[in-house]
This record gives sequence, structure tokens and C-alpha cells, in this order.
Amino acid sequence: RGPPMVMFTWATTISLFMTLSFPMCELFSTSSLGPLHRAESPPCSPLRSVAPRARNGVVRRGSTCLKMTIMKERVHSDNVVESNVVYRGNVQGFFDVDCRDGHKIRVWYKEPDPVKKIGNVVLLHGRTWSSQPVWDLQVGNPPRDGASMHGASAMDLLVSEGIGAYAIDLRGMGSTRRDPSGWTTPEQSVDDVTDVLNYLKSQNVRRPMLIGWSQGALIAQLIAQFRSEIISSVVLYGSIYNPDTEFEQGNKKGKEAPPVVMNTWEGAMEDWTLPGAIDEEAASAFGATAMRTDARKVSWTGLDFFHKLDPALVRIPALVIYGEVRLPPPAAALKAAAAKAAAASAPLCGVV
Repeated sequence: RGPPMVMFTWATTISLFMTLSFPMCELFSTSSLGPLHRAESPPCSPLRSVAPRARNGVVRRGSTCLKMTIMKERVHSDNVVESNVVYRGNVQGFFDVDCRDGHKIRVWYKEPDPVKKIGNVVLLHGRTWSSQPVWDLQVGNPPRDGASMHGASAMDLLVSEGIGAYAIDLRGMGSTRRDPSGWTTPEQSVDDVTDVLNYLKSQNVRRPMLIGWSQGALIAQLIAQFRSEIISSVVLYGSIYNPDTEFEQGNKKGKEAPPVVMNTWEGAMEDWTLPGAIDEEAASAFGATAMRTDARKVSWTGLDFFHKLDPALVRIPALVIYGEVRLPPPAAALKAAAAKAAAASAPLCGVV
């Protein structure tokens, strides 16, 4: 158990599953997030943008080091904000999507060389920590090669396998502002992820694989159950699904203000409960990044929406991944649920 950025074989497993679930997956050799403009060059696709080499969000021009996470930013007529930068030959950046209620959701992305590309995935983080510490942790100065055995970025690993990666920050987490009510709910999260997927579809990133980690796997499963037409397959990674869980009833949204609770370094370290799961430098980098991106603890309510979870309703290719050291009750329940879904004639269901 622990964020996916410590699993070197993780991306290879996803790549294999993407191949096995073909032709259910709609794979594209290019991705269009709209033209990004540079003042000194004509408009071009972000996959063909020319930019200075960069490492860890730092763009270098000669001896000048400019601390930037973007190459250029543009606001579309539909208020979608985009930025990108070339990093080790790959394009990376972020954009914001206006959801149905006008709230902006941050999406981080990394794209491989289009010649090597085999598909796209959308990544959902867990209950407490947002996309950057979970999916794109950068360790060291200069940062480690994310695609190596010692890397710590799942997004870099995916890109090394030819997979475009899009990581969503849910409301109140990372670079996405809190909901006006201050609360985050599973139901709203499902709607927000759906809106992001529909936006990606409008930009020719159609029916990507959806990967959810921890509580994010519950959101991913709900999408697979009720919005399966917008994804090709689903991966439930370290899911906390347990059919015996009784979630707190009721939704406090609009009824009371959420508490102000700050995250702690100790809380960030709780994920590393197994000896040897992560080296000290990477653990420290995770803690520092988590404290920077998610200083205040997100306020969840309406968790009883998770009672709608039913593995038998997943009718698209599904892959369940859990740890090998031990099989806690939620993982055991998830394995049984996967078997149940397979027995219900799901197109493809696997357990790793």
C-alpha cells in the first residue's frame, strides 16, 4: 500500500492491459489540446511545440535559469487555460476545465513522442493527496529519471511506455480551488471527472483508460458503472472498496461550514508503513510536495454515495491491482468482487 509512484513495473502492467483490452480502447497517435502559441513562432500542436530543454519545471535558456512550470499560457473562448513545456523530449503542462457549474478543475498532462504513442490514461488521486505528489513526484536535484528503476513519477513511467497521462486534481485538492460550499463529495467528483473526460473527447482524446488509486479507485469504479461510454477500460489500483463498509450518512454541503484542518508531515508519512517501500529521499520529497500542494486537509462529505458501488455493474475491461505483501480485508473483498464481475461476463476482468 502506498502511492503508485514507487512501482516500477506499474506502467508496464498498464501498457500490457491496454494492449489486451484492445480494441475496446480507442488509441490515438496524437493528442490535440488546441494550438498553443509562442510569440516568436507560428501556431502549432503542443506535440510539436519547440521549447528549451527543461528539468522539473525549470526552463533553461543558456546560462539563465527561469523557474517556470509553463512555456506559454492561453485562455480560450470557453475559458480553458492551457500551458505546456518540453521536458526530455516529451510535452507536459496543465490546463483547467470549466465544469457544468463553472468550477475550474486542474488537469496535469504529459505526452510521449507521437510516433511512440499507444494510448491515453486519466489518473485519479486518493482521498488526501492530490495529483502531483501521488502521480508525478519529482525526487532529487537534479531530479531522477522518472522512467528508471529509481524514478518516482508514475506519469513519467507511463510516458516512457508510450502512454499519454492526464492527472486530475479534485475539488479542494492540489491546484483546484475548493467548492464554494467548502466541501468535496463523491457525487460531485463523478460529475467533474465526467466533464473532464467529455472535454478530452472534444480534443480527440476519446475513451481513455481510467485509473483510480485508493479512494480515487472508488470514483473510477462509479464512472465505470454509470458513465462507461466515455472510457475504454478501468484500473482499480489499491482500491479501498469493501462491500461491508458503512459510510457516514448525510451530506453537509450547504448546511454547515467545513472544519479547517491542516495536513501534517506525519500524516504524509503514514503511507510508508512497510519497511523498504520507499527510500528516505523519495519519502522526504513526497512529504515536502504533499505539504506544498495540500496544506489544508480536504473536507469530504456525502460519502454514503459510495454505497452505489457494485462490481457486477462494471461492464468494460477492468484490472484490479493490490499489494503483494499482505491482503487486508478491503483488498480481499476487491478480489472477490473482481471474480464476481468476471462471472457476470464482463468483457475483460483481471486481478494482479
